[in-house]
Amino acid sequence: MVDIQPLALNSSGTKRAPLINVPVGLVARQYIKEGAVVLVQFLDRSKENWDRTSSQEFPIGSKRMHDVNDAVVSEVMWVEGH
Repeated sequence: MVDIQPLALNSSGTKRAPLINVPVGLVARQYIKEGAVVLVQFLDRSKENWDRTSSQEFPIGSKRMHDVNDAVVSEVMWVEGH
């Protein structure tokens, strides 16, 4: 789990709110470190009932869709030294 500060600023020029406790995909874990630029994807539906330790189906916990709370790091786009 990582905390992410989006690089794109709000239209007012201020920083966007950070994404907190975002799960990281298995391949991205090999390269992620503080300061890395990552690709974040958002699940279609709520991940609140998702058990990240299994491949079991899970009931949708809410009607929430396309929400920042459902972020997942899928790729490391840049990291110093690579």
